Amino acid sequence: MAIIHCGSTSLAQWGTRPQLMPRSSMTNRIVMCQYSLDSRMRHLSAPSSSFLSRESLPVISFMGPSKTLRQRRGSRFTVRADADFYSVLGVSKNATKSEIKSAYRKLARSYHPDVNKDPGAEQKFKDISNAYEVLSDDEKRSLYDRYGEAGIKGAAGMGASDFSNPFDLFESLFDMGNMGGMGGRGGSRNRAVDGQDEYYNLVLTFNEAVFGVEKEIEISLLESCGTCNGSGAKPGTKPTKCNTCGGQGQVVTSARTPLGVFQQVMTCNTCGGAGETFSPCNTCSGDGRVRKAKRISLKVPAGVDSGSRLRVRSEGNAGRRGGGPGDLYVMIEVIPDLVLKRDGTNILYSCKISYVDAILGTAIKVPTVDGMVDLKIPGGTQPNTTLVMAKKGVPVLNKSNMRGDQLVRVQVEIPKRLSSEERKLVEELADLRPFRSCILLNGHHSLWKHIPCPMGDKTSAYAEDFYSVLGVSKNATKSEIKSAYRKLARSYHPDVNKDPGAEQKFKDISNAYEVLSDDEKRSLYDRYGEAGVKGAAGMGASDFSNPFDLFESLFDMGNMGGMGGRGGSRNRAVDGQDEYYNLVLTFNEAVFGIEKEIEISLLESCGTCNGSGAKPGTKPMKCNTCGGQGQVVTSARTPLGVFQQVMTCNTCGGAGETFSPCNKCSGDGRVRKTKRISLKVPAGVDSGSRLRVRSEGNAGRRGGSPGDLYVMIEVIPDPVLKRDGTNILYSCKISYVDAILGTAIKVPTVDGMVDLKIPGGTQPNTTLVMAKKGVPVLNKSNMRGDQLVRVQVEIPKRLSSEERKLVEELADLSKGSKTANNRR
Repeated sequence: MAIIHCGSTSLAQWGTRPQLMPRSSMTNRIVMCQYSLDSRMRHLSAPSSSFLSRESLPVISFMGPSKTLRQRRGSRFTVRADADFYSVLGVSKNATKSEIKSAYRKLARSYHPDVNKDPGAEQKFKDISNAYEVLSDDEKRSLYDRYGEAGIKGAAGMGASDFSNPFDLFESLFDMGNMGGMGGRGGSRNRAVDGQDEYYNLVLTFNEAVFGVEKEIEISLLESCGTCNGSGAKPGTKPTKCNTCGGQGQVVTSARTPLGVFQQVMTCNTCGGAGETFSPCNTCSGDGRVRKAKRISLKVPAGVDSGSRLRVRSEGNAGRRGGGPGDLYVMIEVIPDLVLKRDGTNILYSCKISYVDAILGTAIKVPTVDGMVDLKIPGGTQPNTTLVMAKKGVPVLNKSNMRGDQLVRVQVEIPKRLSSEERKLVEELADLRPFRSCILLNGHHSLWKHIPCPMGDKTSAYAEDFYSVLGVSKNATKSEIKSAYRKLARSYHPDVNKDPGAEQKFKDISNAYEVLSDDEKRSLYDRYGEAGVKGAAGMGASDFSNPFDLFESLFDMGNMGGMGGRGGSRNRAVDGQDEYYNLVLTFNEAVFGIEKEIEISLLESCGTCNGSGAKPGTKPMKCNTCGGQGQVVTSARTPLGVFQQVMTCNTCGGAGETFSPCNKCSGDGRVRKTKRISLKVPAGVDSGSRLRVRSEGNAGRRGGSPGDLYVMIEVIPDPVLKRDGTNILYSCKISYVDAILGTAIKVPTVDGMVDLKIPGGTQPNTTLVMAKKGVPVLNKSNMRGDQLVRVQVEIPKRLSSEERKLVEELADLSKGSKTANNRR
């Protein structure tokens, strides 16, 4: 907050209408700060001053202090206000310069006093301009983000004229020759004002949007009043100087308060700031414009789509006082076609053909935007093949000589019923072309429709949820997380809560707070869980801070009734930290579970000193530095007084005692050793699963319990079978004759090769379900998912002469059957 000095009185400068309040201490001198409407007042009320602007001039003169004020020292007055420049412009704090500029231009047009005659419009316009001036300047924005408006007006060295003239700023961003005189002061208020733009919604058919169309639309617009020729004044009359403001467009009001006399400059309500009045025209009521219906011929170019916007210049609302008309914006909405689908400049279409047509090839009629067109389908076309009809799509907008394509997707139909003659011919074809069902390897699983995993989040069965530990949501703010930690830490601190599990709960709470209060760690945790924090973040066995240090950093230990971790309490047992191990499993091991023996390096209790850390035969001694308290007090004298700080003793590390360290463990009480552990992996685990083995982590100190071992699972993918939760996905190919007649094939599963019956009339890309051949549900091994088999039908690309003869006979039979059906 910048301070404007007036003699020995200081007035705080702010951008919104202030309330003056006395603040601590004033001098014993008589304070006089007096202004009148002279050059000094004109300076303070300059357009560039947000503090003493003409329309919002809260304080111009202050006369005479009271006895109470004379008895105080160093008096100053502060102006309190809540000015949020981001809210003023309606943008987020992360808004780019382009977004800020766009928001300013939109709001400035709406609230410019030449357009908006609401009483508060001009002040709003100034606030918008002030906000833009700060947020569009990197240096000012940085200061504002750190210190608020006070930083802009104080640290930036801005004085009474801290903000630029909002009208100058407006004119610098808009072409004022085209803005209809929207600008600043005095006589400029009477200049021409351009009309506002008009908007119209136009609905087109699919083909009209593709090829363009000429439309005649009817729209209601403001047009210049013919009676007064747009002046707004009654014919035969002339404008006169405003009697209220004397032609100035502004009036000065005064108010006497206990603090003195205050004067304020405001827009004249009689003339609206124009400085003159006139008798209004009876037709337009003084606006200079009247609303009329108008018919406009509109040419819509080829290639438009829903959301396109057309601009028709000078067909908007008429301007005022001879200003130019606004523009007409036509918003396009296209009715979708029932058959053809649009994708940019391409058109999508699907057709179905019989299996004999797919084998032999055929020609079909395809609907396009140009009408029905012949499309040749080559022999051997596979199901779901896409054929391209070049330049049958949508013209490129504003480049009508360029067009997209029509993409035709061919679906092959397999007959579900056969006549005896057809069956006989198909069986002969089957004998001529023996076909083995083949397996589809990597690269095809992406075609499967996703089936939700019944077991839910694979890691949630094992992972601690830090959000649940603190009892907060995943969207919780830092303030909410800190508040939750403070509340829980007080309740579970071991010096207060003597329950057996309280200390472990206190550590869990501290670990959760340490991660969630740090933006980087929280981001890693949200993406990868606790493993991400301890792995990706580079944290090792000593990954979490001492929970008692964390507690002391957030609480005033002098008022916590002895709660802490220092002094005698630091000599109690400390539990060991958890250890992590990555275990790689094969696909089947993960599906059915397995027992594994793993070898891991852990900290175990030192046998030489029995975990005490002290050299055998020696005893601990009271620390000479802290006198056994584990803490030392430091003092610092400041202008505000003497401050004391309690810090951990560097000599004893807060234990309150010192000792000669053990030669084996160097005083830690633990040594690192290799240990073999037998691990039972349950059925149904997957990559990302985490197993917890209690008390198999690092040993504790001073008799503390060992930590836990967390085993992180990684599964090697199977080359044939794909996993989707508890379901297994598999693809196979069969011949068209097998699809017609039906067949049985051998399918690989996690249980081995299993027979699968494929019924006759199976269509391409049909999915068959092999119940309970999937993955066991984690921790519910009696429940299993399914294996889903996707059947792809293969169309032969080459035929022998005998095969061709038989297929042609089938085609004749198929056509005869269709003719007979049509006759019926």
